[in-house]
Amino acid sequence: MSDSPGLVVFNDMGFMTDYCIYNAKTGEVKETAGVTVPKDYINKINSLIVNMWNAAGEIIETDYYARMKDYIVK
Repeated sequence: MSDSPGLVVFNDMGFMTDYCIYNAKTGEVKETAGVTVPKDYINKINSLIVNMWNAAGEIIETDYYARMKDYIVK
């Protein structure tokens, strides 16, 4: 098991963490852990998600794994 904080990203860029559920369409934040989520927390998670989406796009566009197949141990 991972000791990293939980993060589920929805296809509309909304997300769920150990602390809240964020609705990207409405901007609504529903706190789930009984703690107040700081405003910068949402911005930090949104930045992380944008970086994840960008990295995934680059992997697809450059066919990264096909180029790495000779370096991957089977």
